[in-house]
Amino acid sequence: MTSPFSLIETDVDLERMSFRRVLWGIAPTGAPHVGYLAFLLLLKRLESRGSGITLLLANDHGYLDRGKSAWEDTERRTEEYRNVFEAYGFRALETHAFYRSPEYFDQLFRYSISLPVQAVVQAGKSTVACPNEEVTVGEVLYTTTQIIDVAFLDVDLVLCGMDEADIYRYGLPIVGRDGHACSHAYLPMCPGLQDVEMHASSHPDNKILLTDSRDDVEAKLVASARRAPSAWRRLGHFFRDFVLPLAQAPDEAEALAEALEATPANPRTDATRAVAAAITHAMSIACNGAIHRTHPPHNPVNPSS
Repeated sequence: MTSPFSLIETDVDLERMSFRRVLWGIAPTGAPHVGYLAFLLLLKRLESRGSGITLLLANDHGYLDRGKSAWEDTERRTEEYRNVFEAYGFRALETHAFYRSPEYFDQLFRYSISLPVQAVVQAGKSTVACPNEEVTVGEVLYTTTQIIDVAFLDVDLVLCGMDEADIYRYGLPIVGRDGHACSHAYLPMCPGLQDVEMHASSHPDNKILLTDSRDDVEAKLVASARRAPSAWRRLGHFFRDFVLPLAQAPDEAEALAEALEATPANPRTDATRAVAAAITHAMSIACNGAIHRTHPPHNPVNPSS
């Protein structure tokens, strides 16, 4: 079976190295979904080797991305993400905790002359939907702050999906010239139940949530098989080739592979159930079985710790 690390675009040995501080940032633009599982599993593996982890809830970015999260909904969505990620074993840092600080403003002004607007807009195009003739300050801030976060949080490895890779391809050399050398790991995108990719801002029919039960997952897969016959299969292949190997679950990956090969036309098949079992198994491994655990209110963490 191919190593899952061969599917990650990176400049380091993720299988063996540890890092002083790893950054993964998420904008709460919708409900947390299973596309995050690969990141959570990789973070756990890096953490087990002694890496420090910063899971950044980019509250502000959910709004800056063309208002995908209404300003009034930011705190509610942040709390939802916070609780889910704590159930998966990570305490999140929020951009609200430091973006308004004098220290962050100092960095923002310092880097501003090194970030031409057109280059920043181009780097963010695959993440933020902004036609050139209608670019707002919000879109420029989205990409600019994502770059500055690397320096401000003093990280030496950043994780993101391929949709955000252009931001770091552009930004990491800039912060690197200022003494903040940082490596990268760009993970493949999780297929959706209808669309090519699964995103938090996707329509509910296109995503499986991190809080869904096994029955919920199976029902969504059956519905997907009826609407978009190839979509649920792409999702199954993604879990077979990438997520389950990251979860170090070779037996489950092999069972899923066999089920996918034997798929008849009827969507209510063993293969559909096998994909549901694979997804929920990966969820269980990532959160040690505590998918629906709730937590007390969160206190922001010092970004420099």
